[in-house]
Amino acid sequence: MSIISIKAIVDVVAVLSNNTLDKNLYLMDNNKLNGSNNEGTASLETAIQKGDELVWSTFGLEVESYVEINTIKVNKTYITEPVKSYYDGTNIPYWTATVLKAPTKKMGYTIDFNVGDTKTVFSITNGPSIKPIIKKK
Repeated sequence: MSIISIKAIVDVVAVLSNNTLDKNLYLMDNNKLNGSNNEGTASLETAIQKGDELVWSTFGLEVESYVEINTIKVNKTYITEPVKSYYDGTNIPYWTATVLKAPTKKMGYTIDFNVGDTKTVFSITNGPSIKPIIKKK
């Protein structure tokens, strides 16, 4: 099983200016060789299999901007409840979950973000998803 790193890059200035994550969120993971696709969009499809560990982290496109994952909402039939942790010796958060079983088809999930100093929690609609790894014959 693999550790799949999922990175969320947020254009904080654009989110705060437009009051939306739409077209201002860029997702990528390190599992393209196993079938992940739509990298660089909010509609990342992460290919998974039972036992994989998922690790989410986020960065602001602008170095001095604040962005943090608030919550990750997944179908708990397929993935354990995501847990927030911090990199050792820092206040930099990341989230982890384990794949219980891969879905038979693509299944969406939601990532909510805290952005800037606003109290608004930003969510992406039609956002990321998980899907099974298709084994090559």
